[in-house]
Amino acid sequence: MKPARRGAGFRKAYGSQGGANMKRMVIVCHSMGGNLSDLQIRDSGDAMVKLLCDRPLDQLNVDRKAQDVLRRLLVFKSNPDIQRVAYLASPHCGSDMAAGSIGRLGARLIHLPVDLLYAGLAQGVVDRIVGFTETGRQQTSAKLDSVHSLRPDNPGFATTGMKIR
Repeated sequence: MKPARRGAGFRKAYGSQGGANMKRMVIVCHSMGGNLSDLQIRDSGDAMVKLLCDRPLDQLNVDRKAQDVLRRLLVFKSNPDIQRVAYLASPHCGSDMAAGSIGRLGARLIHLPVDLLYAGLAQGVVDRIVGFTETGRQQTSAKLDSVHSLRPDNPGFATTGMKIR
């Protein structure tokens, strides 16, 4: 079942019972979960697109489906139902461990999602896409996984500057 359908089912089953309480969720998160949950309270605006692309997504030389995938990945709104987030040992500025031997070992165990492969962001394919910034080329031609995203030099940490609702 797709995540959106599961979420709709949850809201249907519990939304009426929870009422206003469903609009006051608190997320308690640890480690990488904190970095992911942090994006639930931020509006990306065009910050991620500007970080990775030198032009609007509809001007990239990829088909419409790939543009839609990129838009879903890079342009997002905060979740209005979340009232608070509690972070426990979340590496908001990255972790030196991700750049070391432990990080390399962990990265070997991770595979690239199919949606990203289709979007033309797989290693080697990115060179044919016109419109990525230098940062975009570096980020999309490197191995994409959660371990590499935790490196302290990852420009994705610029998202912490995105507006919090």
